[in-house]
Amino acid sequence: MFKITLTALFIFFTSLNYLSAQDTNNTSEECSTQKFENILNCDYKTVIEKCDGPQSAFDLKSRLGTNHYNFTNYSHNNFLSDSLGHCEGSFSDIFGMSISVNVLYKWDAKTVDNHPEWDDEIRQNKMNRESEILKNKEKVNMVLININEIFTTNDDERLIQLYNYLDKNKKIKGVINSFPELIEGKKNFALWSFDESRILLIATPGYSYGYRFYLAYVGEEFVPVIVNSFLKIDEVQTGEGQL
Repeated sequence: MFKITLTALFIFFTSLNYLSAQDTNNTSEECSTQKFENILNCDYKTVIEKCDGPQSAFDLKSRLGTNHYNFTNYSHNNFLSDSLGHCEGSFSDIFGMSISVNVLYKWDAKTVDNHPEWDDEIRQNKMNRESEILKNKEKVNMVLININEIFTTNDDERLIQLYNYLDKNKKIKGVINSFPELIEGKKNFALWSFDESRILLIATPGYSYGYRFYLAYVGEEFVPVIVNSFLKIDEVQTGEGQL
């Protein structure tokens, strides 16, 4: 069903009406959790405290250092991550699909180890990145919307509604890998890109079967490094995709 290969896509909210009202080319400078694009205006401390109340520096570093995403077994696109679970009241489903929301920060793990936290040098590298994010009050690099369902194909009516909405309302930029290549095991992710790669739709293998889909909203200044991290993945011999 999905007919293009891409580079980056967009994030959207609770309903088609809400999505139609969003203007991704005129992002407000306000940090809030009312719209996904406004989360990109937040630094890590601010958005977590909006969701969970006051946090100590120790708690913030512990949270950020505990979780990370990697869309393959390889290290080229590691992200430090934290959930905005306690802001769930701000988020609704997407075309009937349950979601959860994470904020992500690009992290160059400099390793192909599947468990970089076990290596002292990599652990220190991660701690340095955590400190950098907090000290510099770095804005959220990417908002990742997890679609909390496993799909066996990409022709689910709800996925088609999402894709068609993006295809119709957001300018497509490109594709990295096709869904058939993912199904055939030739690639371990497929990615569609919209709005100059500020919006990404990503598909990966499920943990045990089927496929998972993610909608990502990328901070404009972070688009080159994040898109490049997916291109680097595609340059290596990839195995089974994992997050």
